[in-house]
Amino acid sequence: MDTVAKIKGAKIIDIISVVLESILLELYFNIEYLNKKLSFRLSISDDGETILFNKNERWIRLNDIRYEAYSVLKVSTDKDELSKLLGTEILNIQFGVGKALDTGKKVIYYIKINTSKNEFLFFNNGDEGAYSYDKVGAILENDIYGYEWTWEPPLEQFK
Repeated sequence: MDTVAKIKGAKIIDIISVVLESILLELYFNIEYLNKKLSFRLSISDDGETILFNKNERWIRLNDIRYEAYSVLKVSTDKDELSKLLGTEILNIQFGVGKALDTGKKVIYYIKINTSKNEFLFFNNGDEGAYSYDKVGAILENDIYGYEWTWEPPLEQFK
């Protein structure tokens, strides 16, 4: 699987968030790499514990995302902390993988993205998406899942 190879070195052009009131559910990253426009999505899974990762060979637009009850918002440089990632280059992306507590399947608990300016950790915080730039170590110290860092998402996620 060539998931990370097309993401490392890419520039983050746009970010779209999907929220329910103030609860973060999904993030879409539109990226550009070697003049190719790609995107990937980080989302909270239905189990309320894990994260899903999906890559797309094209950019996602606001009107591509349709939910009745959720708000779909483009991250703006003037009012959202996620804007710190805009315009940065992705140097590395890692998946904090562990075994699901109920099924034993490999699942994603954390996604860490190192950019040219930030270290960004996306995680599930009690059924809602959360992220941190500056408390990554403290968050990972309190891990209860027994994750390990991998360079690719687990194959079970795509079955």
